[in-house]
Amino acid sequence: MIAIKDGKFRVLRGVAMACAFALLVLGHRGRTAAAQEKAAPAVETPAAGQKGSQGTAPVQAPPVEATPAPAERSQLSLAQTIERALRSNLNIRIIGYRPRVAATAIDSQASVFDPVFSTSLSYVSNEPPLLESTTFSSTNHTPSLSHNWTRTNVEGVVYDAGVSVKSTAGGRLGLSTGVARNDITTSRVSRDPVNEVISKQFEDYYSGNITLQFSQPLLKNAGATVNKASLSIVLNDAKGSTCAFEDQVMDLVLNTSISYWHLVFAREDLKAKEKSLQAAQDLLKNNTVKYEAGTLAKVEVTRARARVAEREEAVVTAKAVIKDAEDGLRGILDSPDFAVLSSAEIIPTDQPAVYAEQLDVAAAVHMALATRPDIREQLLRIENSGIRLAFTKHQLLPQVDFQATYKLNSFGDSWTENVEAARRIDKRDLTLGITFSRALGNRSARSDYARNRYERFQELAALELLKRQVALDVKKAIRDVATSLQRIDTNQLRRQYAQEYLEAEIQKYEVGQSINLDVLAAQETLQQAESAYVQSVVGFNQAMVTYYRASGQILRKCGIEVVGLATVKKGSETLSQ
Repeated sequence: MIAIKDGKFRVLRGVAMACAFALLVLGHRGRTAAAQEKAAPAVETPAAGQKGSQGTAPVQAPPVEATPAPAERSQLSLAQTIERALRSNLNIRIIGYRPRVAATAIDSQASVFDPVFSTSLSYVSNEPPLLESTTFSSTNHTPSLSHNWTRTNVEGVVYDAGVSVKSTAGGRLGLSTGVARNDITTSRVSRDPVNEVISKQFEDYYSGNITLQFSQPLLKNAGATVNKASLSIVLNDAKGSTCAFEDQVMDLVLNTSISYWHLVFAREDLKAKEKSLQAAQDLLKNNTVKYEAGTLAKVEVTRARARVAEREEAVVTAKAVIKDAEDGLRGILDSPDFAVLSSAEIIPTDQPAVYAEQLDVAAAVHMALATRPDIREQLLRIENSGIRLAFTKHQLLPQVDFQATYKLNSFGDSWTENVEAARRIDKRDLTLGITFSRALGNRSARSDYARNRYERFQELAALELLKRQVALDVKKAIRDVATSLQRIDTNQLRRQYAQEYLEAEIQKYEVGQSINLDVLAAQETLQQAESAYVQSVVGFNQAMVTYYRASGQILRKCGIEVVGLATVKKGSETLSQ
């Protein structure tokens, strides 16, 4: 006869009563639900075109779903999953357009240095009003008064053509030529008391010129630095957009890897829970046999059934976690082969592994500062702020421009004579000059310069803050790797001890030195230890990929590179463009 202390007996009796009450409630609920389902009246829906009592549209009965076919299975390695994500992920596709949009501004800014050709053809007709004059004369002591009217009509066809180009130093050089055919008609009318004389004079000739013009700023807007400022900024913007795209690619690879390992853990955790369920079921069968043989109390069977129910619920939850992990991976893949509404089972083929790699905080931080795209993007922002500062500082200077014009003129009765005359330099014009202008106060330029100074200080401070954050990220990532390795060691021992503990409890139970509750607790301990061990191994792989992301090595480790504006390649194969 085994003596049981009163307190322990009360605890066991309370547990047994609670388990029995739970089983009764579950059974009652099951019978009640079945009865309600059996007795529930059929709900009639209004016929087509008929409205309900509230005047709303009729409610259609849901279609009867066919028996679902067996779920498909798709096996994926981690490398295949990353490649599929890079090929079809919508976020990467959207962000991939940003560098291309930014690159369109390059040609727009560079076009200011393109040669400009211009030409014009015009017809000129000028009919001025009559010019009237009065002339008084005296001949042979006889005075006479005459009236004169004169009008000069000018008609002509003028053709001009020229080309001009702006240099990167800010100057502009232009060469133009013009040819005009002029028809001049001069009409004169002279009237005195005796006579009226009407005369017309016709004249037609060609005139032309070849003009060379040059202008160059001497202070404000002089030099390649200030004139190429906008072009340099848009070039850096395009590079910065590519860096931002590369940063998003790194995040996608990181999230894909973490989601993949999360699915691996969910499936391994299900195996551990199913193993624990099988152990509980085996114990239930053993207890049932002993109870039927009269060697075991009924409460032990009830306890075993309660634990089987608990572990069945844990298995159901673990299966739901797997489906959630699969849907998370489908959301990242964005692939027609892995549609969001699909119920296909995703089977990860890669298993988590533990490997040794020497990690040095200082070297990893140095590598991160040299390779991470967010650092390079911030450096481009600082460079742009310096370009803007130099430009606005140049605007504080006065505007002093040198201008020169050299023109060859030609005249002739015919086109040929006009061309021949243009070869001579005896009819030429030369103009040289310097212009000066300055805004009094120059407050707009001073305000722009001050604003750009503060913006540059802001970008420099942002770089220091980003460097500090990068160092913290790398340091934490390395610490997480070390922690995960320690967790692997401790959980491996925990699993070993839990297995030994369970075997000992089973042996004790078989000889009557242990109770059913102790065996169930030992099974639960082993299941938790196995799940913790798998989680620590998976956590190590997740910590390593997080370290590669923090140190800027994640794409290199996967054999992926971003080339051009927004093209992702693996070896010679293009994954996204």
